[in-house]
Amino acid sequence: MGVTISLMNQKGGVGKTTLAVHIGVGLAALGYKVAMIDMDPQGQLLVSLALDSMGDDDEGIFNLLVNGYALEDTLRQVPEDRFKGYVEGRDSGTLTLLPGGQRTQLAALDMQLRGADFNILRQAFEPLQTENHFVIVDTPPTLSLFTPAILGASNYVIIPTELDRLGIDGVEKFMGTVINLSGMHSAQVMAILPTRTKPQTREHLDRAAELSTKFPGLVWTDYGITESTLWKEASDAGLPVFGYAPAHQAADQAWRVVGRVLEVVQKANG
Repeated sequence: MGVTISLMNQKGGVGKTTLAVHIGVGLAALGYKVAMIDMDPQGQLLVSLALDSMGDDDEGIFNLLVNGYALEDTLRQVPEDRFKGYVEGRDSGTLTLLPGGQRTQLAALDMQLRGADFNILRQAFEPLQTENHFVIVDTPPTLSLFTPAILGASNYVIIPTELDRLGIDGVEKFMGTVINLSGMHSAQVMAILPTRTKPQTREHLDRAAELSTKFPGLVWTDYGITESTLWKEASDAGLPVFGYAPAHQAADQAWRVVGRVLEVVQKANG
């Protein structure tokens, strides 16, 4: 059974999609079979992976949960050139996307009105977990009706956050949500990962220390993502940073996060 990792935070603009893409692409480049699931109604994984729009076929979550499509009919295969060749001497794995879109929210409302069991989401994901080493889930920038089900389907959660007052407030609220829903899931918080950091500023140092005090052992301060325009440039080019500028600090930081994720998972599984 593969490991499911969800990128979650009820505050928007913290880099969930960017991290999801780099973790997913990085793992595929290292030779793993990876599936990505887009639970964010913005549907930006499709754009980030430079896949052409296919209209209604991009509404994979809605089609799967409401229209009764078979899972294999909702998946998009990501071409090898999106992840192959980034790691010298390693054969690449595979990368599959279950896309989402604006109707993802309607799927949740439809299921609620029908009195449907949201565990159907977990059941829908099970074949992906069986067939892949990793399942990476991008999530909405707010809590949704799907939040308990996403947690229930996850082994781990990574919480990206900016190191400012609003960022810390968002982390505290989301950690409260994880605890309040503890009877509905067994997901572990793998990391609170600082993004868009400014390591030489007093606010960065103070907020990092504050987070580490409140959530000891969970804050990956040594793996933070420094603020850089390169992330946007790479996104605009439809490439991960380690494909766009492999020698840049941002690429090194992305690989360090991928390596740390692997280290945690491998240690947990012996």
